[in-house]
Amino acid sequence: MRKTKEQIELMIGDSISKILKEQLGEIEKNTTTKISNETILIRLKNAISPAEKYLMQDPEGARTIKELKGKIIENIKPKIKNIIKKLTGTKVSNIYSDIDTKTGERIVIITTTQNLEEKFKK
Repeated sequence: MRKTKEQIELMIGDSISKILKEQLGEIEKNTTTKISNETILIRLKNAISPAEKYLMQDPEGARTIKELKGKIIENIKPKIKNIIKKLTGTKVSNIYSDIDTKTGERIVIITTTQNLEEKFKK
């Protein structure tokens, strides 16, 4: 049975949440995933631990946490690319990610080599 766009969005969000939990210890409270053309947007709310919240009160601590999480994201990009390829059948062009140190919200933007919406219309 062919999966719908909404089912794939849910599967992507769940998979990315799982890998971020395993690799970064991030346990978000809410994940939203949207596919639009060649772009996958994932928004994870409250993706920081209480210890990280405490460290982020200081500008130096916030900078350190962002740098550390940024390096880990770079290391797990191949895993994320494999997840997207497996779920969509499409290669990833690039992955962008950032976390807001005040709100704990993480945004992950994934660009693909094909228009995913066109794939779902077929």
